[in-house]
Amino acid sequence: MCAGNIIDDISGKTAAERRARKEQKKADKEAKRRQQELDRLAAEREAAAAQQKAELAAMQAAQEQKMQAQAAQQAELERQHAARMEQLKKEGTAATATARSLQVLAMKKQNKAPTATQTKAVKGTRGAKTTNVGLRMGSSSRGTGSGANLSV
Repeated sequence: MCAGNIIDDISGKTAAERRARKEQKKADKEAKRRQQELDRLAAEREAAAAQQKAELAAMQAAQEQKMQAQAAQQAELERQHAARMEQLKKEGTAATATARSLQVLAMKKQNKAPTATQTKAVKGTRGAKTTNVGLRMGSSSRGTGSGANLSV
């Protein structure tokens, strides 16, 4: 057996095998290093994907919460609008009734208050026309009160 190794050493077969084994170890080491680098990159991508999924879930939850708040606000505004419309309808009905009552009262013949009359100009008199006002003071229906002495 020893003779076989010597012959192999002389022929260079053992040296070539050692070189090949050394190069294979070197290639295995490099492959292992590359695989570790790939595994590290894959782990980073997985962590980034997990973070993005978490952010997406948080954003969806926030959006859902905002949509619920908006729906509640819309319902409240619709309720307020309906209440306001009902109030306006009631006020409109009351205003219509009031207007009808006033219309009926307006149709009744009412005594009008006396108005001022102008004196007729007499030939030969000088001066401006004056007004005669028949004012009634207090509850008395007789006599005239005193009014402003205005020329018209």
